[in-house]
Amino acid sequence: MGIPGEYSEIVASKVYPDCEPVPYKDIQTICEAIEGKLVNQAIIPIREIQQLSLLQGVHIVSEVQFQIGLCLLANHGVELSHLDSVDSTHHAIEQCESTLTNMGLYKLAMFNTTANAAQEVAKQKFVSRAAVASSRAADIYGLNILAHDIQDEPINIGRFLILSRDPVIPRTADKPIRTSIVMATEGESSCPLFKALDVFAKRNIKYTTTHVKFNTNNKSIFTQVMTHGFFNKKDVHMEKALIVDSVSLNGMLINVEFDASPEDQNAKNALTDLERFAEQYKKCLEEARIMEDVLFDSVQSKSSSLKRQRSVDLAE
Repeated sequence: MGIPGEYSEIVASKVYPDCEPVPYKDIQTICEAIEGKLVNQAIIPIREIQQLSLLQGVHIVSEVQFQIGLCLLANHGVELSHLDSVDSTHHAIEQCESTLTNMGLYKLAMFNTTANAAQEVAKQKFVSRAAVASSRAADIYGLNILAHDIQDEPINIGRFLILSRDPVIPRTADKPIRTSIVMATEGESSCPLFKALDVFAKRNIKYTTTHVKFNTNNKSIFTQVMTHGFFNKKDVHMEKALIVDSVSLNGMLINVEFDASPEDQNAKNALTDLERFAEQYKKCLEEARIMEDVLFDSVQSKSSSLKRQRSVDLAE
């Protein structure tokens, strides 16, 4: 997903070294390409999974975790002292906010992909604006890398989903399973949330909650959030168990992940009890995906903290 130089393209080249990446601008065109057999598989950042309504007919078959190294890019001849602003995506700016603040740069976030930000800086020949993007984007669009690894946290793992026309069926039943659900509660009070989560706690089911959202404009919400963190073990099977599907809600949407299969009797009992506290949920087709090892770009290393220190030094 995205134009050449975007991180999805870099991940695709790591997962499938012999593939020919084809850029698509958004989830809808990606899904249409998969369903129309124009491409075999697609790679998207996990944040795009929120557009669940567009994923009909497309299956999540794997998750890839990738060390994201963010670079500060500018046109050749432009020095850090010449800059007054920097542009990229909202997520990329957030990941290096402190570093950019120390550099004294005004932070913009006007693009959907980092590569688009880099392309625009090159196209407009900006002399006072930089972009946060990949080193590959610098090569493609003829930009200079003023600083490598400017992300605030040296370990900056990005999560990417691999989509396919056909689902992946778990080969064995003895692999760790984590189930993701999205549930809705009435109103904005935290009481229904605590009651709902208690169905897992009292059964000693380990769980985490993420991305609590309030819907105050009564619009339909499509959300599906998968597992967080990164794993070094392969063949960890994940299941998509419950979703809120095209419903209008005024309360909270809560993403919950718990370490059990929805077919486990203990988990089944918890989900049955959950019905009393959740305003809406719908069981959908369970879908397994395989977790891959964390990947590192060939131009990056695990010692990114040293590079980051050099990046900060540039601002001093």
